[in-house]
Amino acid sequence: MKILFVEDHLSFGPSMAEILRGVAGVERVDLCRSKAVALEALSQDFYDLLILDLTIPANEGDLDIAPVHGQAVFYKAIKVCPGIPIFILTGSEMDDFIKDLVRHGEQADLWGSRVKRNTLDYFEKENADRLFTEVEHVAREVSAVNAITINTRGKQLGLSAGAERCIRVAARRTGAAIAEVVPLSGGLSRARVVRATMRNEADQVLQGTVAKLGSLEEIQIEIAAFDKDAKRLPLGFYPPITDTIEKGACGEAAVFYALAEGYARSLFDLLAQDEAAAVAAVNLVRDRLGIWIKAKGMRKGTVADARRRILWDRTCEQIVADNGLDIADVEAKPLSFGECCLHGDLHGMNILFDGSGQPVLIDFGDVGVGSSCVDPVTLELSTVFHPDAVRLAVPIVHDVPTACNKGQT
Repeated sequence: MKILFVEDHLSFGPSMAEILRGVAGVERVDLCRSKAVALEALSQDFYDLLILDLTIPANEGDLDIAPVHGQAVFYKAIKVCPGIPIFILTGSEMDDFIKDLVRHGEQADLWGSRVKRNTLDYFEKENADRLFTEVEHVAREVSAVNAITINTRGKQLGLSAGAERCIRVAARRTGAAIAEVVPLSGGLSRARVVRATMRNEADQVLQGTVAKLGSLEEIQIEIAAFDKDAKRLPLGFYPPITDTIEKGACGEAAVFYALAEGYARSLFDLLAQDEAAAVAAVNLVRDRLGIWIKAKGMRKGTVADARRRILWDRTCEQIVADNGLDIADVEAKPLSFGECCLHGDLHGMNILFDGSGQPVLIDFGDVGVGSSCVDPVTLELSTVFHPDAVRLAVPIVHDVPTACNKGQT
């Protein structure tokens, strides 16, 4: 367990830090004596617990010691590390500000034990025994969740500490001892999509899942899109959400979808193995997307309006500047185009198939309204540009996009 301890007292701080380092399960205690150092630490590292004395200086050595600086650290912590347990140190009874802080506290299952605990508490410095008791409890919980093994089959996936915490918490909630993780997204999205298979100590499968890992904002967008649009698709064509992790991962989050055993092949795999079956599969996918496609309406706008769905203005402007392009006249051209609900990232790794050829759609972070040609064009081009298509030597099959794009303009 990693603790960020913010305390400016020259003797109390170091002595407390030394005692905390002796608590079983505590891996590291970072002692910060000022607001500036504490804010930097929160921005740079993953912490399991924040112990905070509110009355600190803005910078180390300053004489301006005031609660406002500790308050700044508190608000930074709840912004960048939502759900992190915060223990407020006070030299006396709670003052009005500390009482006001209580409204920011909540109860949450941060470590997968399925027991909700307070994320905010306060302790008088004169009664340190209660503080140590609570630190010991947090250390036990963190040790239990960190004991979950993440098996990547020897691959370096580059998962962040927050992503690993999300996977371990979800695994612990299922009673698993091992989370077997393999990538599905190919790294194209801002967030990561992985297959996470939860296994017990006997290596038996407890649950198969697809997990979307990303920032809290990205995951909240994904969940909202799933609830609003994905649930309108036919049952069985989208996997149900089994768990969400939105607290206690230092600003990162995850959503887990149940995925039955057997969905082992992507559309890219199918294309590489059986082109005719892949064409039939894409027709089936298009039929399953029918409720989105049939709700299409026509919109009048400009080329720029259609482009913004897949390329933001700032990014477009940077590309134009870097390459000396002049596209103003093209962007201003008027046009009419069909709009409907889109997947928004419909590449071959986001369509999985079971042994009988039944498809399931994953990764809903970009779902929303846009030009109806975006999904079929994305799917076709993914056979050329997606890293997994290149790895599998996927052939370019022109019947596939034709089948997907039938009737869409």
